[in-house]
Formats: sequence, C-alpha cells, structure tokens
Amino acid sequence: MAKTNYAEKQPMTGKLRKVQIFYMVVVGLFAAALITLGTKYSATAQIASFATEGLSSCSSDLDKCTADKSTVTEQFTTCTANYVESQDNLASCNSKYASMNTNYTSCKTQLTSSQGQLSSCSSDKSTCQSTLSGCNNDKNNCQGSLSSCSSDKSSLQTSFDTIAQNYAASKCCGTTNYPYYYIENSNIVCTNDAGSNTKTTGC
Repeated sequence: MAKTNYAEKQPMTGKLRKVQIFYMVVVGLFAAALITLGTKYSATAQIASFATEGLSSCSSDLDKCTADKSTVTEQFTTCTANYVESQDNLASCNSKYASMNTNYTSCKTQLTSSQGQLSSCSSDKSTCQSTLSGCNNDKNNCQGSLSSCSSDKSSLQTSFDTIAQNYAASKCCGTTNYPYYYIENSNIVCTNDAGSNTKTTGC
C-alpha cells in the first residue's frame, strides 16, 4: 500500500480553495448584478406604471379642471351680468327713493300746514259754535217776544174789530137808517143790499 504524501497535496488544496472562492465571488457578483438589474427593472417598471397612472390621473384632473374652469367661467359671466343688472336696479331704486323722499318732504310740509289750518279752523269752529249758541238764545228770545206780540196783536185785532163793528152799526143803523153794513179796508160801508159783500151785516 502506497503512502500518501500530505506535503505534496497541501499546496494543491490551498490553490483549489482560492479558485473556489474566486468562482464563488464571481458567481456572487453575477448574482448580485442580476438581482440589481432585476430590481432596477422592476423599479423602473413600477416607476413607469406609477408615472402612467399619475399621468392618467393628471390628465383626468386636467380635464376635470378644464370643465370646472368652463363652468366657473360661465358662472362668472352670469354673475357679472347679474351684478350689472343689480347695479341698474339699485340705481333705479335710488332714483325712486330720492323722488319718494322729495314727495315725503313735500307731504310733510303740507301736513304741517294742514295741521295749522285745522287748528285755526277748530278755533273758528269754537267761535262760530259760541256765536251760534248766542244766536240761538237770541232767536229763542225773539220767538218768545214774537209769540207775545202775536198774542197782543190778536187781542188788539179782536178789540179793534169789536169797536169797528159797534161804530159801523151805530153809524149806519142809527144815523143813516141803512139796513146793512160792512167794513172793508178799514172803511165803513152802509148799504141796502144784503148780498153786496160777504162781510155784510144786518142792523
């Protein structure tokens, strides 16, 4: 049986180990490179995907913003038109207010004047009522006096008629021997005709 020379095999084992280490390093570097490339590719793909999604989202947002801008522009135009119309309405209202305020001032002046006239008329009314009351008293006094005078006149007329009748009877029947007489317009008329007057009286 041959004997192994360990002194000769030991250098070969050290070289083999170095080669193995070298290959392992190369394989490791290659694997690392592949991993790095794969990672970079995956990251690039993800970035591209994210970029595409972001771009799509941005495009959608841009379209939405454009639509919103159009809507806002339209609303702004409408608001501007409404503002102009409101300004015109405000100017018209201010003009009407100024006119109504002028009328109010005029009416207030007229009211003050009318109140003064009313006060004067009320004073005149009181004076007239007092005067009317006095006139009514005078009227009542006059009516009382007139009634008394009418009564006196009636009494005097009765007395006058009696005296006139007696005088006419004494004149016509006693002096002239006329059978009839009457009094007309304070004149005594003696007559022979009984029907000459409705007031004819026989002796």
